[in-house]
Amino acid sequence: MANDLGLGRLRATDERNKLHPMARHLAAPGAPLPIRKTWTFKGPMVLDQGGSGTCTGHAGVHFIHAAPLSHKAFLDPYALYREAVLLDEYTDNDGDANCVGAACQAGSSGTGIAKALAKRDLIQAEYVWGSTSREAIEWVLTRGPVMMGSNWYDGMFNPTLEGFVKIKPNDTIAGGHEYVIRGVDQRRAVAELVNSWGTRWNGGTGKKCRAGFFLMDFETLERLFSEDGDAVSCLEKKPA
Repeated sequence: MANDLGLGRLRATDERNKLHPMARHLAAPGAPLPIRKTWTFKGPMVLDQGGSGTCTGHAGVHFIHAAPLSHKAFLDPYALYREAVLLDEYTDNDGDANCVGAACQAGSSGTGIAKALAKRDLIQAEYVWGSTSREAIEWVLTRGPVMMGSNWYDGMFNPTLEGFVKIKPNDTIAGGHEYVIRGVDQRRAVAELVNSWGTRWNGGTGKKCRAGFFLMDFETLERLFSEDGDAVSCLEKKPA
């Protein structure tokens, strides 16, 4: 990690994810799609995981506050993470079920978070899972935001003035990270995303992107998916 910018995404390796294909809920190949779509982020703030490994929990809360129904109840991202470590495909992270704050370091998967949201009865029982950038793009354009898990390179900690994260030549992987794609613009070939390092990240003088958010071009998006990236989304339940 860079300073106190925590990561923590573990790859979603459970073969049963293939039983929940995102593609099943997308339009038929060749069907017309919107050129652009951005889902309103209605959370009270951009959350900050600090140096903890709870990016998946924070991404899960951001997802709920950007999704179509936008549940109003505030969710504790650390509590969501602690539930997810017992529901994901890993067992060596179960010790984090009782962790507090920065002591939470083992990490979890995006599908683990989706299962935690389902256990709380915030979503329908079936999450959806995709492994290609095209699936993620089409889902955002037509259905809602997605939680994306991928490698995070050292060069991505410092976005450009325009807000783009870039993978530099000979860049090294810092770890795995989970974040939310909330918007897509096909004409510009750009995705807009919400990170979990608060407004202290990607803000300041000269920055043209909203603090705490960032941009990613489709080429970078496709590369990250080709390196075992994945997209997880959920079919929400209407709030009572």
